[in-house]
Amino acid sequence: PTAGRFRLRMLRNMVKEAKWLESYEPHEQYVQDTNLAMMRERFVPEFLQRFDMGFRNYECGEWTDARRILSETKQYINQEDGPSEALIQFMEDNSAVDDPDECVAPKGWKG
Repeated sequence: PTAGRFRLRMLRNMVKEAKWLESYEPHEQYVQDTNLAMMRERFVPEFLQRFDMGFRNYECGEWTDARRILSETKQYINQEDGPSEALIQFMEDNSAVDDPDECVAPKGWKG
């Protein structure tokens, strides 16, 4: 049992060290790692595009549009999307106006 654990630890260290090499390409993991591929299966391209659009609106301070788009993505994958919900909640909690139909980034918002 100890030799097996030692081998596992050595393997983990080798994988970790490889990530520090200049030739390391993190995006390759999304292509090659079967576990990541399985986890991302439910995120269809339309969802990723809409979430990206909502996030960009959020960053730019266009919170009303961001909230509308993220409200769509929140339920897009047949279960609640945590990141969409967290951004909506943040915008609602920090909106510069008290109007429930409008969400405005605070003055000086830098994204």
